[in-house]
Amino acid sequence: MLVPDGYRGWIGPYAYDESVVRRPRGRRYPAERHGWVRRSRAGGCGADAAAREPARKYVDIARRDLFEKWDARGTWGTDGPYGAYHSWNRYGAPHNFKNWTVRDDIRNSNLALPFNKQDDIAVVALKLYRITGEEKFRDRATRIFAYQKSRLQLVDDHYVWHYWEPYGAADVDLAAGKTRHWVGVHPDRPYQAGEVAHIVDAYHSGVVFDEQDMRRILATNLKVMWNGSFDAPAYRNPNGIATNTAGTLLPPAGFERRKLKGRATVFDFPLAPCPGLRMAAALPMSFDAASGTLLACDAVQSGEIEIAQYSADGKEKLAVLHQANRGGQMFYRWTGAARGAYRVRFTLNRSTYREVPAVCS
Repeated sequence: MLVPDGYRGWIGPYAYDESVVRRPRGRRYPAERHGWVRRSRAGGCGADAAAREPARKYVDIARRDLFEKWDARGTWGTDGPYGAYHSWNRYGAPHNFKNWTVRDDIRNSNLALPFNKQDDIAVVALKLYRITGEEKFRDRATRIFAYQKSRLQLVDDHYVWHYWEPYGAADVDLAAGKTRHWVGVHPDRPYQAGEVAHIVDAYHSGVVFDEQDMRRILATNLKVMWNGSFDAPAYRNPNGIATNTAGTLLPPAGFERRKLKGRATVFDFPLAPCPGLRMAAALPMSFDAASGTLLACDAVQSGEIEIAQYSADGKEKLAVLHQANRGGQMFYRWTGAARGAYRVRFTLNRSTYREVPAVCS
């Protein structure tokens, strides 16, 4: 149906507050992906004119009622090489679909979407890029997957990936000293498998991820998740925790990029093995000296944490920004930096560390 701003969408009770209604965002994207985009592919180069015209209409629907719509609603944002969507803050009332009001008090308003929903949109963008050749769709997918890769936790030779992480400072409740959403591996197998399927799609499309990334995900599946038994196979989650909903992943069967259009572009990020810090981020990555950036980390256990400013190549330590002895989530506002590109290093117990790029303009 058409909503008040003229775009098509689905409207229903909001999962976190049924006193309001909104478009049930996120889980509808797979339906759009396999509906609109699949039908558009059926009218590709080899199709006759009768098939191409309906296909063009489906591409137009995806272009307008997915990308244009959420851009117009202000839910897309970029930060350096990254990009992400956040939840809309407008809602309707039951049986009143004409008047949509701003409700920042509703739970999760303006909150960054979890990675599975970010990736749903990115995969649609990749498909539209392959169909239309328009670089803007490839750029959209690249930014989303670059954001996701920047948050992968490297442990030994494998990755741990989370369901959600903060994209910006608005995703943090500083008064409460914690993020507005939990950070961690989703306990249910459909999410784990879906997140990996999205990453694999990006790899095969030549976006962000390289063969080493795929091998690290394979290592997670075979060395961490699987118990090694063919007779009685059992699985744990990527973080090594066993649940009755943990399950297998869907890694690539080979490393040939099967959906490559043009050349592959790998996003290089300074990943370092660090099992003790499940999160490390600069919120935002690109900032001005006066506003600064919120440096965020999450320690699995209590320990000595040092946040330090390094040169852009990570070779020279320039300053210690903050030190604390604690566990859990920690936030530090960094202001007054000189203009330039840096790395921020989060070191745990003077040993392992995670780094994030940060640019002050």
